[in-house]
Amino acid sequence: MIESNKGPTIRAIQKYAKIQDPEILEATYSEARSHIETVPYLSRKGLETIIGELAPTEPKAKQAKPEDFIDHRFVSQLEKEGFFKNVSVK
Repeated sequence: MIESNKGPTIRAIQKYAKIQDPEILEATYSEARSHIETVPYLSRKGLETIIGELAPTEPKAKQAKPEDFIDHRFVSQLEKEGFFKNVSVK
């Protein structure tokens, strides 16, 4: 997870975003942390955005609803069992 793997996360940002400046890397890492959920539930708004992006080129996306893709059973179970508390560092 991003919170407990700062070094590898910064190296990935450096590699894929081609950022070398340490201050910008740190700021980018901090910004990314603030947007990533500790418990990875899917967001309805995020799925709406993805469906909206696909709709112009994918006819089936025009009829799709976020509920067609959301199933929180497994994430809920892992959360209930304390899995995310064990792997995340805040």
